[in-house]
Amino acid sequence: MEKQQLNLHDKQESPPVHNIGELNTFHHKIYEDVPLTADIAFYWFTTEVSEHKVTTLWIEWAQKLLQAGYSSTQIIQLSQFTNTENQITLIGLTNVILDELSIDINDFGTILKYKAIYCIQLKLESNENVFSILESLEKIFLDYPAAFLYDFHVLYLAYKELREEGEQNYWEGLSFRNKEMYVKQYLNNWIKKPQSQLYQKWEKKPRIQKIVEYYLLNKYTLILSFVIIVSIISYCFWLMYKLSEDNIITKVMPIFGFIIFIMNLIFYIAKINNKKS
Repeated sequence: MEKQQLNLHDKQESPPVHNIGELNTFHHKIYEDVPLTADIAFYWFTTEVSEHKVTTLWIEWAQKLLQAGYSSTQIIQLSQFTNTENQITLIGLTNVILDELSIDINDFGTILKYKAIYCIQLKLESNENVFSILESLEKIFLDYPAAFLYDFHVLYLAYKELREEGEQNYWEGLSFRNKEMYVKQYLNNWIKKPQSQLYQKWEKKPRIQKIVEYYLLNKYTLILSFVIIVSIISYCFWLMYKLSEDNIITKVMPIFGFIIFIMNLIFYIAKINNKKS
């Protein structure tokens, strides 16, 4: 496809025009040049085809593509629309443009990464509440649980617990006093290097340690807890059986302590399970 000369603004020098046909080798750059591209692509590939609806945001996207130097007949056509009444034509243009930019579902991981970056940048620029930002990122992670988004899930749980209880045990270094500044700093750092700190730490652990933590501390937590409780109950009854047969204090005190211990243990297990859910 030949390069087309643009005259976007009379008083501004036209940006270098990218040959759309040559984008296959560096199409990730499109997300940095025009961040809105990630938002458009994310919507397009996560929404049923029958439910696709083009809004004025698509027209703005096409205009931004032109301003960044990306040009094709379809991009120019989309940028010149003044309303979204002709949905069939607009949807067709969108499909062609995404194809021209080499953006497809096979590269959804990249789309997801830049969608998160776009979401963070947009919300930070608009001074949106930190917890609201984490809620949005948490939703993206739950719908599409990619490893590089895992930290947002944990930070959301930690921040939520700080709001409700004043303390948390999910994320080391995050406290009630520093939560706003800490999370903002983390988000800014993540944009520069989008990967999960927690997942990286997990990957560095020895294989045996990962197996033990996964099966004993995660997968079979309830079974392990049940076995421990049954063992403690059996031991307490055996201990009471061995105590003095006539001394009421030696019988009542172990039973009383045993009841308190079991109640605390049950509440503790319930709290862990609630945090996991």
